[in-house]
Amino acid sequence: MPQTSYFNLAILYVWVTALALPIHVQNLHAPTNYRPLFPSSSIEVFRSGSPDDHLPSLQGYTIFDLRNSDEKKAASVKSLDENEELVVRILSRPLLFPERVWADVRDNEWTILDRVTAEVTSIFSSEAYSRALYDKLEEGGLSCLYRVILRTSLTEVSNVVEEIITSVISDDDSPILINCAKGKDRTGIVCAFLHLLAGIDEDTVVEEYAESEKRLKEGGEERKKQEETGLDWSKFRGSPANAMRDTIDFIRENDIIRKCDFDTIKVEAFKSIVNNS
Repeated sequence: MPQTSYFNLAILYVWVTALALPIHVQNLHAPTNYRPLFPSSSIEVFRSGSPDDHLPSLQGYTIFDLRNSDEKKAASVKSLDENEELVVRILSRPLLFPERVWADVRDNEWTILDRVTAEVTSIFSSEAYSRALYDKLEEGGLSCLYRVILRTSLTEVSNVVEEIITSVISDDDSPILINCAKGKDRTGIVCAFLHLLAGIDEDTVVEEYAESEKRLKEGGEERKKQEETGLDWSKFRGSPANAMRDTIDFIRENDIIRKCDFDTIKVEAFKSIVNNS
């Protein structure tokens, strides 16, 4: 058989194989850090970084976007809500509120010495107080950031988690995508709640979170973010296992799952679907 015939057969095989796969597997241009939340289950719940440049390949998805509106503008792309011609349901559910964050760092992370030092140094420098807040959050790294998010946005976190659970147990077969900017921090917190509520063991929750570090190549964008916010974002790079272990410990020690007051009937239905499908 001529060599070109072998080549044509190979191309045909690739196309036939691709067409036989589910639509989300066919997606060769998926958002960064895109992966299934429950790989051993048939339910279609996924997580990722920003989907802004990938909306055409996410037809039929319900997207829970955890970013703030200013982050979408900073992406220099068409706003998600303006893509009316696309059959994509986009739900904006922001989880990070700067004013709440800095108030919480001051009230819950600073020691008395930190507070006194910041107040004294601010007499000589107008930026010293803010710099002290930044330094404390940077010092605490991801574990501190996740604690702060849970303390300042627990209502928003619990609401979006229950909303996702409701979508999973409904008759709507639309795939679900949970995203933030990189798909590791805010998305990581929400996904950890979903895993824990589904009865997945803590070691697996930690491993799934840490998978983001293998998939992301962080570094280049942090200098620009530091110039914009004053915060050294390189301190929050990666998704180390200890950050999620600390977060799970914080959730347990502060009885956060109970405080969220999730609908137990919905949670049990969700747990059954995840583990039996």
